[in-house]
Amino acid sequence: FRATGPVGGGPFTGWMDVQTETSAHTLGLASFFLGVAYAGISIWSFGKLRKISEFVHGWSTQRCFYVFLVIHLVVRMITWASICWTYFTGKTAWYPYMVVLQSFPETLFLSAYLLLIMHWIEIYIFTHDQFIFPSRTFFHRRWRTIYLVLIASIFVILAVFYLLLATNQIGNPGDDIHKIYVGQAVGNFALPGFFIVTWAYFSFGFSGFGYSSSVEYRKLVKLNYLMSLWAFGRLVRGFGFLWSEEEQSLDPTFQAMILVTTMVLTELIQFLFTMDWEIVSLLLLAEEGPGLRLSRQSSDYKLLRDGKGEDMQAESKFFLDPQEIHFLTKRDMTASGAFCVVQKAKYQDQTVFVKTFRFAGLSSAMIQNLAEDLIRQSSISHEKLVDFHGVFLTRGSISRVTSYCECGSLRDVLRECTRPLLRRTLLRIAFEVSSGIRFLHNMDIPRIHGNLKTTNVLIGRDMEVKISDIGLRRIKSCLELTSLQRSFTAFTSPEVFIGHPPTRKADVYAFSYICWELLSRIPPFENRSLAYIRDFIVAKRKHLPLDESTDVPGGFYDLVEKMRSYLPDNRPSLDDIYTDLQSLLRAEEPAADHADEEGEDTKDPEASRVARVFERKNTMVGAAVDAVRNILGGTRARV
Repeated sequence: FRATGPVGGGPFTGWMDVQTETSAHTLGLASFFLGVAYAGISIWSFGKLRKISEFVHGWSTQRCFYVFLVIHLVVRMITWASICWTYFTGKTAWYPYMVVLQSFPETLFLSAYLLLIMHWIEIYIFTHDQFIFPSRTFFHRRWRTIYLVLIASIFVILAVFYLLLATNQIGNPGDDIHKIYVGQAVGNFALPGFFIVTWAYFSFGFSGFGYSSSVEYRKLVKLNYLMSLWAFGRLVRGFGFLWSEEEQSLDPTFQAMILVTTMVLTELIQFLFTMDWEIVSLLLLAEEGPGLRLSRQSSDYKLLRDGKGEDMQAESKFFLDPQEIHFLTKRDMTASGAFCVVQKAKYQDQTVFVKTFRFAGLSSAMIQNLAEDLIRQSSISHEKLVDFHGVFLTRGSISRVTSYCECGSLRDVLRECTRPLLRRTLLRIAFEVSSGIRFLHNMDIPRIHGNLKTTNVLIGRDMEVKISDIGLRRIKSCLELTSLQRSFTAFTSPEVFIGHPPTRKADVYAFSYICWELLSRIPPFENRSLAYIRDFIVAKRKHLPLDESTDVPGGFYDLVEKMRSYLPDNRPSLDDIYTDLQSLLRAEEPAADHADEEGEDTKDPEASRVARVFERKNTMVGAAVDAVRNILGGTRARV
C-alpha cells in the first residue's frame, strides 16, 4: 500500500504518499505472481481434502489444520487479486475491503498453528501414564466445536471492527492507522516467536518429544531452514511497520526490493509448507510412506533402554533381546493391518508371531512408555487368551511376541472350509470366545479389548480358541493420533464410529458380528468401503441379515440380534451371553453322545484338501489335519 498509495477517492484518501514508478511497478508484479501462486496452491489443497472427505463427521486436529490452511490460501488469493486489480486500475474504493481481507489470514494462520500445537500436546499427554482419557483423543469433538466457534467469533469481530473503521464509523481512520500498524507489527513479531519457541520445545527433546529416525531428522532440518526464513521475513515486515518514516528515506528501488523480499519470504514459505508432503507429514506427524520407511536391515537393532528402573523390575523379564528373534518369513502382507506388520519367527525353539508397530515422530522415551504399558496390559494368563512372550524395541518401533497358532485365524479356517460348521462346533467356538472376553471384563481392573474381529480369534492345533491383540488399545489410539488413518472396521460399534470411547458393550457388538461370520462364513460388509459401513449402521441404523439356513438353535439367532442392538444399554453383558451359550451347548451334548454310540462316520471327504492348504502354511501337518477334521467331522471337544 505504501508503494502504490491511493491518489484520490474512497475513505482512505491521503493515507500514504505516492512513490516512484519503479517501486510501484515492482510491487505490482510481485502481487500479481503471488496471486497466481495462491490460486494454484489453493486448487491443490482442495484436492488434498478429497483424501479425508469420508471422515468429515469425525474431524480430528489434523483435518482442522488442513481446512484452516485451505481457507487461509483462498483468502490470501482473493486479497492479492484485489491488490492487483487496484494496482492495474488505479481505483482505491476497495481498500477498506482489502484491509478486512488482510485481517483474516493472520488469524487463520495463527489458528492453524495453535491446532497443530494442540495436536503435539495430544500425543505428548496421551503417551504418559498420569493422564487417563475419556475419549479416543484429548481434543474431544465437543471441545473442538467450542474452539472453532471461538475462532469464528474472532473473525466476525475483526471484520466488523475493520469495516466500521474503514467507513469512518468509529473514529478517523487517518488518525488510527498508526494503531493498525502497531497491531500488525506485534503480530509479525509474536507469530514467529511463539511458533519457534513452541517448535523448539517439542522438537529438540526439552519435553522428551523428539524424532526417531534419520529420515525424520532430515525433514526437521528442512523445516527449520524454512521457519528461519519465514521468521526473518516477518521480523523485517514488523520493523517496517514500526519505523515507516525512516524507511521512507531509503532509495525507492531499495525500498521496493525490501517490500518484495519480505512478501516472498512471508507468503511463499507457506506454499512450501503445503506443497512439500515431507514437511506436512512431519507437521501432522503422519505415518511415513513406504518409500520413506527404514528397512529392517538398515535399522539399528538395539534396545532403546538397556537399564530398567526399580519400577520396571516386574516387567523387565518381558523385554526381549531382538537378537534372539529369528524371522522365518518376510512381511506377511495378508496378516498385516493398517498400523502394523506381522511376521512368523523362532524364539527359544518356539514358533511365534511378531507384530511390529512403527511410530513416526515419537521419541525413544515415549516409545519406551508405550512398551511398558503394553507389557502391563498383555501379561495376562488365561486359557482362551494367546500366550504373551514379551516385547523388543527397535528404532522407532515396538514389536510384540506372542505364541503361534497353527491353523491361523478363525477367518482363515472359515475361508478354507467348504461346508457349514456342525452346530455343536459353531456353538463351542462362540462359547470359547465369550469365555475369553468375559474373563477380561470381569478382572479386578476391567479390561476392554476394543478391537474384536475374526482375524483376532486364532485357532490352535487342537481347535482351541485363542484371542489375540490384548492390551493394544493404547498403542492403536496413539497410532491413530500420529497418522491420517483410523482403525475402524466392520466390527466397530455405532457409538465408537461417532466418536465415543470403546466400552464393554462395544466388545459385545463386535462379538455379535463374529457370530454372524460363523453363520455366514464370509466377512461382514465384504468389499464395502468404510464410508458405506458407517452410513449403513450409524445413519440408517441397519444391520446385516442373519443367515438362518445354518443348523443352529433358534435361541442363538435371538442372542445375536440382542448383541448387535444399536443402543449399548440394550445389549446383554458377557456374563449373560456366556450363560446363554453354555445352556445352548449343553443342550447339544445328548445328540452328540447318541451319534458316538451309533458309530456314525461324519468325516468330510474334503478334509484332506483343506488340510493340504494348512500344510502349505505351516510345517505341523498332523496338527493341521487333526484340526480340520475336528472342525468338519464333529469330534467331541471339551467345553
